[in-house]
Amino acid sequence: MLGVTQEDDGLVIIDARGRVTAADYQQFVAGLREVAERGESHRALIRVLDFEGIAAGAMWQEMKAGSHYKDLFDRIAVIGRRSSDSWLTSITKPFVGAEVRYFTEDQAPGAVGWIREPSPAEETSPSDGDGSAD
Repeated sequence: MLGVTQEDDGLVIIDARGRVTAADYQQFVAGLREVAERGESHRALIRVLDFEGIAAGAMWQEMKAGSHYKDLFDRIAVIGRRSSDSWLTSITKPFVGAEVRYFTEDQAPGAVGWIREPSPAEETSPSDGDGSAD
């Protein structure tokens, strides 16, 4: 099962549970399409706490959809059960244009903090004129 929800502040939460099938992935892509239609860059929190794997048909769907939604997110936090599951971020990185970090379940508060902190571009204040000092 893959679930997609979006919070009011634009954070997209993706839950991967059990064995993901091609049908699950089609529903997931429909959820991503809704997020993309809002026309803004988003951040994602992906929880893979009870993830058992992905069926071959779902993997093919992911490869097809990956290029279409590559730039949808600018920052992605992946939360898993064990630090040994950090390989999940390695397989994600080639398919997204976002900064991706892995966190264990006990590090979840840090993941939420990181995903919500402003990026350097967001922290930069706009110039107020011609750029000259007063």
